[in-house]
This record gives sequence, C-alpha cells and structure tokens, in this order.
Amino acid sequence: MHHCQPLSEELQTYTSFQSLSADWDAFLPAGHPLKTRELRALELSKPNDVRFAYITLSRHQKLLGLISLQVVEIKAEDIQSNVWKSAFLSHLKDFIFCKPRFLLVCGNAFRSDSPGFYFEKKEDEVLVFDALKAFDAKNPFKINFAGWMVKDSLVDLEQAKAYGFKSIQQDLQMEMRLPNAWQTFDDYLAQLSKKYLQRARKIRTSLQGITVQSLDEDAVRAHEPEIERLYTNVVKQQAFHLLALPVSYFLLMKQSLEERFEMKGYFLDGKLVAFSSLIHHPDNGLEIYYIGLDYAANEKHNLYFNLLFDGLETAILQRKKLLKLGRTGFDAKASLGGLPVPGKHLIRMKRGLPSMVFQYLTNWYQSLEKPGWKSRNPLNSVPAISGKKEIQEMNLAG
Repeated sequence: MHHCQPLSEELQTYTSFQSLSADWDAFLPAGHPLKTRELRALELSKPNDVRFAYITLSRHQKLLGLISLQVVEIKAEDIQSNVWKSAFLSHLKDFIFCKPRFLLVCGNAFRSDSPGFYFEKKEDEVLVFDALKAFDAKNPFKINFAGWMVKDSLVDLEQAKAYGFKSIQQDLQMEMRLPNAWQTFDDYLAQLSKKYLQRARKIRTSLQGITVQSLDEDAVRAHEPEIERLYTNVVKQQAFHLLALPVSYFLLMKQSLEERFEMKGYFLDGKLVAFSSLIHHPDNGLEIYYIGLDYAANEKHNLYFNLLFDGLETAILQRKKLLKLGRTGFDAKASLGGLPVPGKHLIRMKRGLPSMVFQYLTNWYQSLEKPGWKSRNPLNSVPAISGKKEIQEMNLAG
C-alpha cells in the first residue's frame, strides 16, 4: 500500500463563487464547467441547502489547480419509500438517519461529465485526494462527512486506491455518437431497421396537436410554476434522487450560459405539458439535461420519446459529434440508438455504518433497472450492446 504524503502545496479555501478572484476563470479553458458563471447559477439557486466550497492549490505562489466541492445531505426521503418496506429496514432507516448524513462531493451533483477539478498538468491531478483530506480535517462547515465522492475523475484508478477510493461499479450513462453522414433527421431515420422506423414514425405522428417552442429568458420566467410542476413529476418517478433542483436554477442557467443553454416547451391547447433543457458543450457535444412531463399528456402524445427525438434532431442539425443522454431511462435511450458508457466516479465511504448502507443502497438501485433493460439494435450500421457481459467488460476496461 502506497503511503500518501501530507499535502505540501499552498491551499486556499473559499465558500462562495463571489470570493474567487479573476485568476480562477483565467486559469480555466474556454467553456469549462467550473467557470464562475456556471458556479453562480447553481449556488444562487440554493438547492436543498447544499453548501459550496472552492479550493485553489499553488506551489511557490504559482497556481497548480482548482477544485469545486459540494456538501450534500443525504436524507431518507430522497430514497424511494419501497426500499424501506420491511419492518427491519424501516427501523434501520430511523437509526441511519437519526443524525444528518453528509457526503463531500468533488464535482457537480447536478451534472454529468462535469469534473470538479482542473489541473494544468495531468500528473498534479492526484493532489485532489490530498486536498479533500485536508479540507475534511479542517472544513469551514465543521461537518463530519460519511464519505467522499469524486465525480467524473480521470485520475489513474491505482493512484485513487492508494487514497482509499474505489470506482462505483455499473454506473452507466447513455451516449450516442453521430456519424458525419447524418445531416438531417431523415438521414437518421434512413438508418433505422424496419421495426424501429415504423415505431419512430408512429411516435412522431403522435406529437400532432403539440406546439414546440424555444423558451427564451422571459418565457422561462413566465412559465416557472408549470416548469416546477412538470420537473417535480419526473423527480417523483425516480428511485433515488440525491438532490432536486429549485426551479430558479433553469432561469439562472439561461442567464449564465445564454445560447449554450437551450429550453424547449411543449404546449397543448396553450398549456405547457413538457419541457426539455439542452446544454451545448464546447467539445462539440450536446446533452439532453433535465426534463419535465405531464404524464397524462405523455401517454397520448409520446412526449418523452419525442423529447429524445427532438434532442437528436437538434444535435444532427447543429453538426454535433456526440449526444449525451444521461443515466436514467436506459431502455428508451437504447431504442433511440444510445449505447452505455461506464461512469468514472470514485467513492470513499467511512468504515462501519456509512459503508454498509452505501453498499446496500447501491445494490438495490442497480437491481431496479440496469439488469432489466434490453438489448436494442435500432440502427442497421451500429452493433448492439447485448447487456451484462459487454457492460462487465466495459467496467473492467474502465
């Protein structure tokens, strides 16, 4: 076992994006998710009493790297009630959550592919673990953390293991690479097998009667109550949501990212019945971000599948190379042509109860959907991922 040296670099801690100097933004590449305008949107929306912290690491007064942290409280109500259905687990829940349980997250709990650190030199990235240890020992919030998570980490796994971290197995996200030959949505349809082409046409036809509009800043503000209701509908369907976003976040993101953050509204008889949000990444990718649905309208108009198709069409028309589809609804996204990609999240839970509970909840969550979603091969030219074997191989490779 490698013994980690104490952190010798100069470490500065801040508890608000407003405290960060101009050096923070100047140090980051263009469009990086740690730019203060993106930090601002999340911090000002004040999600679920999340606390924020930022670290700069320097050596001889020269900036080496930046780290963004979120302090997240894990609550029993964030976990679907049926996980506690047995009497034993119900009592265990009261025991587990008799006092607050906090997780220290390096990264953004509300975003995928949004690393929580940036170092100028690749070899310095391992310093993130020393920084977390130093922050935990003397954090400004005086909180005892049940564990640490490093999201979207590209640090060598062997190095991470030396600090007591391990990768979260079976953490998958769906992505879709877009061929250069696709210039219109019809080019995508032409690649679908007969079965999926019929299905796609039926889904598109079911959108009849729905008006799709781009929502600018004023429209987002005007429709905030409906956006909140539709977003809450979706959150309630999820087995586990670490955090729910306040509705103000959408407006703040629109103000912060402007044209890079796009919202589409779906209207039935003048009433908003669904919305999708899209993030345009600087690396020529498009992410279908948070959505909201009226499930009664969804039943009739296939709104969820149409949101996916519209996101795909936007990506094709804007010549994006990659469509990021997120980590829920695997079966639906596989039907679109998405393929599973292993996540790169690292976790270190403190020994004893926190570690046992995390392992139990992880196993329960993975049993809900991941093993059950079916192999899909909608595209004639794209090989199918047939499920467990390939995913296991992908995890081993990752």
